[in-house]
Amino acid sequence: MINLFLFVASISALFLSSQFFFGHGLSLVNFPALSYLAFGMTAVLSLIFGVEKVKFLFAGFWGLFNKEKNPPLSDSICGMISYFISVSDKEIKDTQKTHSQDEFLNEAIILFEQNNYGSESLSRLLTNKSENIFRNKIANVNLYRQIAKFPPALGIMATLFGVIAYIAKLSSPLMAISVTDLIEVSLYANLYGFIISNLILIPVAERLELSALNERHKNSLLSNGFFLFSSGVSASTLLEEMNGHLCNGKRIPWEYFKARETKLNQALVS
Repeated sequence: MINLFLFVASISALFLSSQFFFGHGLSLVNFPALSYLAFGMTAVLSLIFGVEKVKFLFAGFWGLFNKEKNPPLSDSICGMISYFISVSDKEIKDTQKTHSQDEFLNEAIILFEQNNYGSESLSRLLTNKSENIFRNKIANVNLYRQIAKFPPALGIMATLFGVIAYIAKLSSPLMAISVTDLIEVSLYANLYGFIISNLILIPVAERLELSALNERHKNSLLSNGFFLFSSGVSASTLLEEMNGHLCNGKRIPWEYFKARETKLNQALVS
């Protein structure tokens, strides 16, 4: 929700600053130009990309602000190490095991518990899953970048329409619409096209790409963690390995898991 708040705050700041530059009675809002871009983008999205890709587009945008589907790397590592500790301690395995918010980690746990794969086969399977997820995310990024080409093009088309109408106005002075209205609508549409493309669609695409790269890195670490644990590496050694990929403020001490185990044992005794 913080990212969504920052996004709304940025758009609001842009609007207020534009109102300052557009002072002296001028307005940043021009409804004919907005209507032109709205109908133009609707036609582009429906005819070229289709309904399913548009749904995919909005799903990727909402995923940026849904923290439940994008848990931090430290939380995923903590969930993985907690599971490995529960597997090592047979007595508390069924009690301590919990459902993680990380969907990839949940899938990795299911595959690990099936006992049908060796360490290398499990690692290869998890790596393939991670790459498939990454390719789907990048497809969404490319979709945003493709759509970002159309708003400026529609704005330029509006400008050309304005020039054509202006020439027609010169040849036919009795036309009802005024020259200033023609120029105003065409230039506003051009402005809106560049704003939608360069301040909304392209930044969202860049943010989605960064999110996809971070998720790929996280899933790669989880895959490597399951490979090492199934190869006989202890949970404490694995934690040290994983902590090397976290910054100082996010590293997880081994005492954290020992304290959890102590509390769990006390709960079982009582």
